[in-house]
Amino acid sequence: MNLHLFNDEGTCLFVTNDFNTAMWKSGPRDRGLVRSTCVIPGNFLAEGLFTVVAAVSSYRRVTIHAMERDAVAFTIVDRSEGDGVRGPYTGPLPGVVRPMLEWKLETLESGGA
Repeated sequence: MNLHLFNDEGTCLFVTNDFNTAMWKSGPRDRGLVRSTCVIPGNFLAEGLFTVVAAVSSYRRVTIHAMERDAVAFTIVDRSEGDGVRGPYTGPLPGVVRPMLEWKLETLESGGA
């Protein structure tokens, strides 16, 4: 299974697949019904409309068995409250991803008052 994530401008942001999972690298999959779940971390995508192309394919000899364009569409809204990346800022924030990155701050010299 692989997913292709597009923004509202039609730009492919990334492609991800389940065949990088350790359990599938050892050999062919068993026959039968398989559920594949992909988790995109919260606060990873910027605001906007996104669509997903879902495909089932083989990678050793690339063969696409099934593909569904616009399999899912969703909108991301980053409010200025809670744990959003925006924090108190309400102006425009450019970019297609908006990860919640860890920052460490330290005072090197106190200015005194």
